[in-house]
Amino acid sequence: FASPLLLADISAARDGDLARIKTIGIVAAMGDQLELANVGFTVFGNSRGTVDISDWKLDDDVAATVGGLLKGRYEIVVITGFDKARFRPTGPGFFGAQIDEEDETKALAARADAPRVDAYLLIYPLFNVNPMSFNNQWLTGPGLYRERSREAIYALGVATLVDARTFDRIGSKWLSLKSDDPEMGNDFPFRRVQGVVPETYEAMTPEQKRQAATIMKEAVFYGVRCGLIHPGFTDTPM
Repeated sequence: FASPLLLADISAARDGDLARIKTIGIVAAMGDQLELANVGFTVFGNSRGTVDISDWKLDDDVAATVGGLLKGRYEIVVITGFDKARFRPTGPGFFGAQIDEEDETKALAARADAPRVDAYLLIYPLFNVNPMSFNNQWLTGPGLYRERSREAIYALGVATLVDARTFDRIGSKWLSLKSDDPEMGNDFPFRRVQGVVPETYEAMTPEQKRQAATIMKEAVFYGVRCGLIHPGFTDTPM
């Protein structure tokens, strides 16, 4: 997930910071919540909700992929037992109200069971407004949009490397799903889907839920492939 290219990009500017890093703690916090936003013809037709998707094990996939790519160059420790909700951005605005990375890293390091690591790699969602219409129907993490006849899956995250001693940010990369929408170009973190997003999560069939889980996992990995493993690479089909 976070590839050696992430650290290669960072090392160009911060060679001194990376020289002493031997052990990295992976903090996979994309979350266990899926947001659904349905936009109607008027404000009275709008609805939204959040459902538990812990059984999707999204962050387990994130941590396993990151660890697999970094293993051999660094000792990897997967950090568990923290409150993922603290890594979920809040508040209105375009890419607004993100978390305080320094405070959250200090909290991780201060835990009684905190492992000895040289740096933390924080992987968490970013906030965005509805990229299809730029209205105020925002999502604060992985989610599904339904706007009348249009449906989209949304996934935007960030990977940030933080020094475990000084708590300074060493470097950061967006993990953005590349859009396949010809109207929007290739710069927006969503992908059109069809027949997946009903008005409520409860109304989804087991097949739709399975399909949504599969697409979300592919979306997160695809964003990492484009943002980290092969920066700028966009033509791999999902």
